[in-house]
Amino acid sequence: MVNQYDYFDKQIASLNLSNYYIIKKGEFAYNKSYSNGYPYGTIKRLDSLEKGALSSLYICFSVNDIDSDYLVKFFDSGKWNNQVKLISGEGARNHGLLNLSPKDFFEININVPSSRNEQIKIAKFLTLVDKKLDLLINKIEALKKYKEGLILKTLKPTIENWKKGSVNGIRLSSFLVPYKKLATSDNYIHATLSKEGISDKTERYNRDFLVKDENKKYRITDEGDLVYNPANLKFGVICINRYGTCVVSPIYETLKVKNIDRDLLESIVTSKSFIRYALRFEEGTVYERRAVSVVDLLSIKICIEDKNLDTICNILKAVKRKIDILNYVKEQLFKAKSYLLNAMFI
Repeated sequence: MVNQYDYFDKQIASLNLSNYYIIKKGEFAYNKSYSNGYPYGTIKRLDSLEKGALSSLYICFSVNDIDSDYLVKFFDSGKWNNQVKLISGEGARNHGLLNLSPKDFFEININVPSSRNEQIKIAKFLTLVDKKLDLLINKIEALKKYKEGLILKTLKPTIENWKKGSVNGIRLSSFLVPYKKLATSDNYIHATLSKEGISDKTERYNRDFLVKDENKKYRITDEGDLVYNPANLKFGVICINRYGTCVVSPIYETLKVKNIDRDLLESIVTSKSFIRYALRFEEGTVYERRAVSVVDLLSIKICIEDKNLDTICNILKAVKRKIDILNYVKEQLFKAKSYLLNAMFI
């Protein structure tokens, strides 16, 4: 058996790594590049490999006289950002990197419990929280895969017809009726549509300032409607409105649902198989603007004559409820973790 260290060292010897640092398992590296959510970069410990090579632009270090697991949680908290902000100077960035030398970095002051035992307890508790979050995320993903598999089985006759170019099936126009109901007042909540569904319009999604026409009318959508973005169908931006009555951008398509279970319809049109097929109808020359028109969407035929359809619908509803519950628990646990990080690290 090849020794992992010997193999790694031979690989290093075959490369010109004069401008790289060798970091060992358990050591830390600070990436001074700022990104969304990490305005002062990130500090991570190498856990998955025995050795690694990093650019000399990183600041690498090992620790002593402190519990390493505690330090991992401390750096995840972002409580060290203010110290970096004071040292680097706001806006003092060069090509996306903070203007911070290793000497300045190692002069940062951090508050650490004097008791090693207390450090270990804090790290273990937060690790348990992270494990609980990972467990919830894995359960949610497993349920989503189960749901996708169930829909794939239900759509099997449909997919076979798509492949054959068969004329069999029922057009989506039998279940969906497009409508344009425009707002004539500002007495509506402005919402946005993403892969996760319809939600309040935050600053991140606010594009109202791009609208030059003051008379532009926003589109009203009611709870139970199917809403999708023709240009972003490729990213799965299509869902049933469970938010309630609100106004959305007029670039979205709004459709009333009839003669079909809404959960079943949503599961079908959000499935990978359906979206992959629907993208055959994309039109446009610029990738970002290529869109699936509502006319083409409604022309798609599906076969839903499964004798177990009622059972499938009930299972889909149960799976969706379970996913919604787990997502809620996950969000609450994220909030609790954020509170704990703020409370434990000063």
